[in-house]
Amino acid sequence: MPWRGCPIRQPSLFIAGERDGVMRFPASKAQVEAYPKTLPGLRGCHILPGAGHWIQRERADEVSRLLIDFLRGL
Repeated sequence: MPWRGCPIRQPSLFIAGERDGVMRFPASKAQVEAYPKTLPGLRGCHILPGAGHWIQRERADEVSRLLIDFLRGL
């Protein structure tokens, strides 16, 4: 894959629940910590306490607020 390992420079936002099973994958912590390098356009990284995988349903108001703030900043 010619694009493998290339940074994603477009504006981006990361939102996850701390109880999401994906966040427990062995590589997840290192990947999130590498976001400043791999996602130089990252405008926010939010790990919501107590929330699981269905973050948009579990924390709809908070996710909507984060998304609207992100979009307003573009």
